[in-house]
Amino acid sequence: MRFKLWKKRALILTVCGYGLLACAPTPSPTAPESPTALEELTLGTTRGSTSQPDPSPTPSAAATPAPIQPVLPAYGLKNVLYWRVTPSATATSSEAGPTSYLVGTVHVNLADDYEWPSAFLQAISATETLYLEADTGELEENPQAILEKTLDPQQLVLQTLSDAEYENLAARLSTVGVPGAVLPLLKPWYVNLLLSAPPEAAVPNPTQVMDNLLKDRAESAQVKVNYLETALAQFDMMDAIPTGEHIRLIRETLSQPATVNAEQMQETIAHYNQGDLSAIEAAEAELKAESLPFYEQSLVQRNQAWLKTLIPAMQTQSVMVGVGTLHMVGPHGLITQLRDAGFEVTLGTLTPGDNNR
Repeated sequence: MRFKLWKKRALILTVCGYGLLACAPTPSPTAPESPTALEELTLGTTRGSTSQPDPSPTPSAAATPAPIQPVLPAYGLKNVLYWRVTPSATATSSEAGPTSYLVGTVHVNLADDYEWPSAFLQAISATETLYLEADTGELEENPQAILEKTLDPQQLVLQTLSDAEYENLAARLSTVGVPGAVLPLLKPWYVNLLLSAPPEAAVPNPTQVMDNLLKDRAESAQVKVNYLETALAQFDMMDAIPTGEHIRLIRETLSQPATVNAEQMQETIAHYNQGDLSAIEAAEAELKAESLPFYEQSLVQRNQAWLKTLIPAMQTQSVMVGVGTLHMVGPHGLITQLRDAGFEVTLGTLTPGDNNR
């Protein structure tokens, strides 16, 4: 089963777990009271500074009508994929070790009619700590950090793409709220990520996204919530992927129909709701084959860093770990590496009314 680029991108966005689109809004050219990095960069280009490319050749986004985006039903999760994790029995201890849980999240809304199974809510309450990927709230408190991480003084996207490619890009990103004046100033990795965003009509509601609901449930049960990385570290991870690779992915995405990404995201959610991991496992292998830098940065290195925290924690206490489902599978996934570290990991699925697992 081979995944086209657009299908892989939709799946990666929903199950790999970046959370970047939710936590990093597109910089706005609206001027605040004091100059920001965005203002300074914009002023530098419009004044013809020799240190910045002249933006005058920028094709006008308004010259090309935005592609019509289909109005899709809201992405709705109707399942929870999880794995039980226990330390393997040892010759010196006959007592069972603490039970922990890996929860494969998808960064979209739960379906309106979905109810958490009572057994799963009990599992959350019984754990001592919930680990999530990153606290996106830190970026809301520091919007200047977003600008510093996402702005590109060299304007590589503008310089690298042809006029036709740039017009196509501007038209597509206008459908997810990216102003034409801002587009030339964004780093290629951020442009690449924005291309995977759903149309505005299908953007997830942050209060109903699976990850945030896990957090709310844990806090209600007075379970400690910790994070495996910072939101800014996720920015750095994307920035560490070679720029040429992001440009290549941008070009390949632009060569595909604009409507396919959203349709394939729906298909991804259907696989998850059915408890079918085969598509996710295939995408993990495909990502490695098609973009090794992306695979190494977004999955392998992050998983290794997380395990330095998770392995000691799971040996002594019951914890729940909610991260993107793509992090679970494959030879470098959390499941394989925890088994290699001496844990027993078993898959189970929870559906409404299944309260005996």
